[in-house]
Amino acid sequence: GETSTVTIPFDEPAASASTDYWLNISFTLASDCSWAPAGHEVAWAQFRLPVEAPAGPVLSIECMPDLHLWQSDTRLEIRGEDFSIGIDKVLGLIDSWVYHGRQMITKGPRLNFWRAPIDNDIVYVKEWKRAGLHQLQHRIDEAAVDAGRKYVRVKVRARIAPPVFDHGFDCTYIYTVYGDGNVVIKVHGVPEGQLPILPRIGLQMVVPLAFNQVSWYGRGPGESYADSKLANKFGVYASSVEDLYVPYVYPQENGNRTDVFWVALTDLRGIGLFAA
Repeated sequence: GETSTVTIPFDEPAASASTDYWLNISFTLASDCSWAPAGHEVAWAQFRLPVEAPAGPVLSIECMPDLHLWQSDTRLEIRGEDFSIGIDKVLGLIDSWVYHGRQMITKGPRLNFWRAPIDNDIVYVKEWKRAGLHQLQHRIDEAAVDAGRKYVRVKVRARIAPPVFDHGFDCTYIYTVYGDGNVVIKVHGVPEGQLPILPRIGLQMVVPLAFNQVSWYGRGPGESYADSKLANKFGVYASSVEDLYVPYVYPQENGNRTDVFWVALTDLRGIGLFAA
């Protein structure tokens, strides 16, 4: 029932570029108790330190290799030094991403507003299905290309809506492919009409099964959600995709990681995709 002030011995680190610094404090038992041995962690706290790290190097577009663009009425292909990216203009999707002869994706990122309902959604499911959110269709209205020597930008306008109903989403995808192989995706959406609370807003894509190794910088190592994330520390973690799954007795959302700054999906050799 008492309080005291404790001074933590600490020297501010020499900051590296584009690096975050965290102070982790752990409270452990000093001696054995009937319920846990000495050293057992009772509580912990984590603080992001106000260390001013210098900015990282900025990639100069002018220093990047040239890109080559081929296109038809229905498709375009962008080729760089060691990669190629294909975009289906009819579907508005990246349909191929090859790096050193290896296919990086199975199906490119696409806006998604639906997910499998769980028991917590029981009050919403009928309303979601009445609004047709489980039957959304994607109609591509335009795919415009703007290309330079070092970049190719593709702007896709899409209407995402259920059949019959007059509500939906007017959306824009902007894909920018750079000469060094980086791809920047920007998405903008405007809802129209009477829509219920949405199950999800996000981009969904499919990657090869071999990319089953995942690493991330964010909260971990266990799953976390907006209402439970404080039980997970910030850090850099690694896992297999299989181990992200949580076998709940009744199917639930599972495996989510909160406040993630970057994530990598790779095969056992480290070849794969990095997203930030």
